[in-house]
Amino acid sequence: MSVKEKCRVGVRDAYGQDMSDVEIEDFVNDIELRAKSIRAKDASLSMSDALDRAASEFSTKAELQAIAQKRNTMLNTRKEIEAYDYIRLQFKANPELGLKSLLIGTQGGKMGSRLNAGLEQWQLHNYYVGGLSADLYKATDGALAILNRGELDDEIADALFRINSAATDLSDLSPQAVSIAKVFHKWQEISRLDANRAGAFIGKVEGYVTRQSHDPINISRNKAGWEAKARQGWDWDRMGYYTPEAIDKAIPEFYRNLSTGVHLKSGQVAAPAKGLKGMARGLSHDRTIHFKDSKSFMDYNREFGHGSMIETIYNGLERNARATGLMRTLGPNHEMVFDKLVSRLEKEMHNNGGDANAFGKKAQRLKELNLREMDGSLDVPANDTVAQWSGTVRSVQNMSALANSVFSSIGDLATMAMGGKFNGFNPLAVVGNGLAEFASRLPSAERLEISADLGLAFDALSSAITKDRFSVDTDVRGVIGNMQQKFWTFNLQNRWTDRMRYAVSTMLSSNLARKAGMALDKLDPEVQRTLGAYGIDTGKWDIIRGGALRESEGQKFLTPSALDDIDDAVFAGYLDGKGVRSTKNAVRDLRDEMKRQLRGYFVDQNGYMLLTPDAATRGITKQGTQRGTGIGEAVRFFMQFKSYSIAFSQKVIGREVQQGGTMGVARMLAFTTIAGYAAMNLKDLSKGKTLRDPSENPIKTFSASMLQGGGLGIYGDVLFSQILERRGQDAAIDFFGPTASDIFGSKGLLGIAGKVAEGQDATSSLLRFAQSNAPFINQFMLKQALDYAIFYQLQEMANPGTLERMEKRMQEDTGQTFMLPPSETVQ
Repeated sequence: MSVKEKCRVGVRDAYGQDMSDVEIEDFVNDIELRAKSIRAKDASLSMSDALDRAASEFSTKAELQAIAQKRNTMLNTRKEIEAYDYIRLQFKANPELGLKSLLIGTQGGKMGSRLNAGLEQWQLHNYYVGGLSADLYKATDGALAILNRGELDDEIADALFRINSAATDLSDLSPQAVSIAKVFHKWQEISRLDANRAGAFIGKVEGYVTRQSHDPINISRNKAGWEAKARQGWDWDRMGYYTPEAIDKAIPEFYRNLSTGVHLKSGQVAAPAKGLKGMARGLSHDRTIHFKDSKSFMDYNREFGHGSMIETIYNGLERNARATGLMRTLGPNHEMVFDKLVSRLEKEMHNNGGDANAFGKKAQRLKELNLREMDGSLDVPANDTVAQWSGTVRSVQNMSALANSVFSSIGDLATMAMGGKFNGFNPLAVVGNGLAEFASRLPSAERLEISADLGLAFDALSSAITKDRFSVDTDVRGVIGNMQQKFWTFNLQNRWTDRMRYAVSTMLSSNLARKAGMALDKLDPEVQRTLGAYGIDTGKWDIIRGGALRESEGQKFLTPSALDDIDDAVFAGYLDGKGVRSTKNAVRDLRDEMKRQLRGYFVDQNGYMLLTPDAATRGITKQGTQRGTGIGEAVRFFMQFKSYSIAFSQKVIGREVQQGGTMGVARMLAFTTIAGYAAMNLKDLSKGKTLRDPSENPIKTFSASMLQGGGLGIYGDVLFSQILERRGQDAAIDFFGPTASDIFGSKGLLGIAGKVAEGQDATSSLLRFAQSNAPFINQFMLKQALDYAIFYQLQEMANPGTLERMEKRMQEDTGQTFMLPPSETVQ
């Protein structure tokens, strides 16, 4: 009997008779390939000895895989039971609402109604990114500027490679690069351990730099270049391949997976298989890519990854947060658990005479809109070219249309004031603190560390962009991404968002610190209900308020890390009171759960008060459509600038209607109308116009103010201006998004083409079109100078009398005039 045949018999004897011949052949071929690799390194070994060693390695991996699979099966079952019990306990009369609460949260203040998979992802992301940014700020002077310039990326990658290879000598590297690399390594390990505890199976990898990024667009555009980099830079020997024939077979499979973007989907776990099938095929095909050294990694990353080290690190942490958040809520196999949960609820509903079919359809809709959005399925591009060009067009429109977004953001003051009521502090104090913070400098390193503990990630520090408040595109990188980052910095939107978020977070934390001496039932009823929405009951509040408060610059804060120093016996007492065995693991899990609940409170309430689209909003804006498809891109163009409005409807209006009642709605209308009026006037002043006099046209002014501050916000700049000017057809077109307006509107490309076809002079229209769609020049600090110096002159030259007509129409529509009429400045 040959050695290979002995392997086949041994595999069948060791792992059972239910394996097919194909499965055994896969397994044995892998052992043989690994044996050749082992023998190539040590020629003194016989092939038999090499096969024995390879089989032993595969046996160990198989055993570990079996343990992981068994653990994940238990975790899946546990999460299904917990989810079912939650829905039956809190939403017995409406299981659909319970399922929605589990995925994206609901309003109404029920116990745990704001704890959801989307929030778990969000708070984890902010914790990782905020903590990383705070540590970088402390690690070395100018660390973030160094990373944004990319000047030490190669040395940082080399330091990470050595740190993960147990190398002790880093003396030949820049001290700054080493400090930055150690911060990266710290947060990579935190996110890895979090993922493993939630159900992942991620081991420590020798020579690890960071989670690999593979850009499907760049890979598909340059297949030959990608293949050359893979053949030359990947460590095929460590990956288990050795022969050139095996590499030839593997390359097409890697290309197919990486160029189609399948690797972008988070939290994907294969369905369990009978016998050894799942393990064998997992060991055969689900291989980790290893690079020969840090230089090979960086060369590949620059051409076929995310490019810069900082982008790659942030992307890796974001993907880990997304996967871990889903696993914490729905287990390692989130889709399977969701389907089993729905099936169980359907069966129960059918037995009780309910409409199981209707429930099943609604549950499927939740899966398509929300679950697929949260696991990243909707962001995997079906067509790379279509996805890239569409995203680029929308990004350019962002930079041309949202130059005055910081003025529209004045509406944030209204949502901040309303949020104060639900958290037990004075609405005017929130507004005052926010405005004071806007004018202040960056917080100290100590305050940044506290902010990270609260789940606050600064956009300006993390190189993120504020577009997620106004756009459906969340993955814009490269030149366009850098341009957007600069755009939001120049128009002060990043500063506004960062400072207001910081003001809200610190107020929430210091407010809880002041109330730490009070039992839960002594707190304001609204505060009790708000804390309860995050699962914080009387017993948990007593534990939380017993933790040590953090103090900085004379102010005290209650943060999630306060739970770290509380004795295990306190948590055990809580569990015993609930009839739960207070094992060591149970105590550890409760401590971690409470930290997540408290951080979830800070993150989610910040998202209410400084209105930010969440998983529920993103589900609506994408409508279950995939990026890069015709319908998917059409939906994204239609939804551009509408995410803020949808978030306002879901969060602010929904909460006030369900919890605030009639007085809450009235208060909301008052606050938002005042804020809207202020926003409109600030924008008018930036355009050189006089203030609006409410007495001139009170109905129009009141309506415009209410819509501007009450949810339309950015989109109201475009849509409502058309209504005021009585151009109904253009208003209808604008409803479908700025791209539709630029193409089909009277001032769009087709409108201009129509003028040309009729023999009219379209020079002025072309000039206005180019001006309105050019990024940066519409920034409020540049626009007036450029208008008076250049564009008004050009418009009058192209179409004499156009400036006087514009002034007359504006006075008729809004009762306003220019402080310096453009018609008087032209030569």
